[in-house]
Amino acid sequence: MGRYTGPKVRKSRRVRAPIAETPKHMKADTERGPGQHGFRRRRKMTAYAERLMEKQKLCFFYHVSDKQFRRYMADASKSKSNTIERLNELLERRLDNVIRRAALARTIWQSRQLVVHGHFRVNGQKVDRPSYQVRPGDVITVRDKSKKSMTEIAESADAGAIVPGWLSVAREKLEIKVERLPAADAISRPFEPNMQYVVEFSRKTDSPTERASRAPDRPPFFKSQRAVPAPRDALSGPRGGAGRGSGARRRYRAPGRGRG
Repeated sequence: MGRYTGPKVRKSRRVRAPIAETPKHMKADTERGPGQHGFRRRRKMTAYAERLMEKQKLCFFYHVSDKQFRRYMADASKSKSNTIERLNELLERRLDNVIRRAALARTIWQSRQLVVHGHFRVNGQKVDRPSYQVRPGDVITVRDKSKKSMTEIAESADAGAIVPGWLSVAREKLEIKVERLPAADAISRPFEPNMQYVVEFSRKTDSPTERASRAPDRPPFFKSQRAVPAPRDALSGPRGGAGRGSGARRRYRAPGRGRG
């Protein structure tokens, strides 16, 4: 399935929260649903729908697919540290998000495009993967051929944006340095996600292999994840005796006729 390329504000209305820090999204009527029938009253949300919406907020804000998010969630669940803190760290360390945090691009979609087009270098090496995980000490620069155009893009971006403390930006050189790993108190979003709901949703939709490898002290939230008994062998009989395929031969008896 390809990426969504339609109206972005429609997503903000869908999840009832701004997914970008731009005036168009911040001023959007998030209480009204998308489409021409959005003025109608919405239905009452179920427990599953509430957790799904919290997960979609993060996916839309960081512009990651469901498959990528499941991979991040699996990595965070296996970590010895706190699952929520590890998930926030993985999302914030994405290269396209770092460029947005440094105010070299207005939106996550613009920063992703700039990375894919190969305008940035990490420690002098070309990196065109938006999902690249930066590390403390990495230096992100702009290639020489792109400095003129990137200067104009950086000027059109919000130059007064607050850069998080785990990044240091030299706007004159168009250079970003990762000082340390992002902390939970240094992450700012235009909405306040319920991270506990996100974790509970991932436990609902993970695969049987990931579910079996989960720590025993983390019980599932939904009842549908209860242990299902193993199916009975189709070749065994109802009482454990020989059944079909075991070598035993059965005599055909016409219906309605007894022995005699």
